[in-house]
Amino acid sequence: RGRDAFRGLPCPKCVPRQASGLLEDKHALGQEPLAGVLTRDAGKAAAGQPPWSCATCGSTFPDEPSQLYGEAGAGKLQEAYAERQQGMPEAVKGMLGGAEETIEWAAVNEQVSDPRQAVAGYEELARLLGPAHWATMHALRAATCARAATSMQRDLDAVQAGVN
Repeated sequence: RGRDAFRGLPCPKCVPRQASGLLEDKHALGQEPLAGVLTRDAGKAAAGQPPWSCATCGSTFPDEPSQLYGEAGAGKLQEAYAERQQGMPEAVKGMLGGAEETIEWAAVNEQVSDPRQAVAGYEELARLLGPAHWATMHALRAATCARAATSMQRDLDAVQAGVN
C-alpha cells in the first residue's frame, strides 16, 4: 500500500483535456511539462477516501474514469479496452481488472515490427494516459527499440550486400 508513482495521470484541473477527451500534443508528447500529475494512494482507496491526488493544486479524485479523464476521455478508454479485449485469451481477460490494466498489458506484450505502428501506439497512450504513466513510458521505449531494430537491420543488409 502507498503511492503508485508509476501510474501518474495528468491532473484534470491543472492540465485540462480537449473536447475529444485527449490531451493536447504539447502535453502528451512532452513538449511542455505537465502542470500537475495525479498519483494514486492505495491506502486511501482502502480507507474509502479519494485515492488520486495532485501535489500541485491539492485536488483529489475518486477512482472514477469520467473524473480522471473527462466523459469523452473515459469513453475513449472504454473503446481502447474493448479493442484490446478482442482476440485476447479468456484466461488473460480474467486476470485483468480494468481498462487501464489491459492497455498496459497490450503495450508491454504486443510485438511490433513496424516502427510507425509502435510510434502510433505510443502517441495513442500518451494522449490518453499522459506522459507520466508507466504504460506510456514503456510504449516510448518499445517505439524507440522498434526504430533502432529497423535501422540496424537496414545497416546489416547494406553490409551484407557489400560483401556479396
